[in-house]
Amino acid sequence: MLRVARLAVAEQAQGHGVGKALLRFALALARQTAEEVGCIGVVVDAKPEAQAFYRQYGFEAFRVLEGALLERPEPLPMFLPLSAIPSSS
Repeated sequence: MLRVARLAVAEQAQGHGVGKALLRFALALARQTAEEVGCIGVVVDAKPEAQAFYRQYGFEAFRVLEGALLERPEPLPMFLPLSAIPSSS
């Protein structure tokens, strides 16, 4: 999996397609990584205010196991399988 650690857009730049462009770049990188060394999908840590943004691109929430099931209010780990990324991303 490719994990996007930080993907944020300054408030004054929000609503202008910057986040979409950054995500498209990350998804293209995931496809390239899959071809070169293997990758099954993309994980982001979505803060509550960003979860709807990621959901519109097909990301789904999942729980992380690290020794025990963790309940974390934020950020929410969300996953997108590589097969769901359009080849034109």
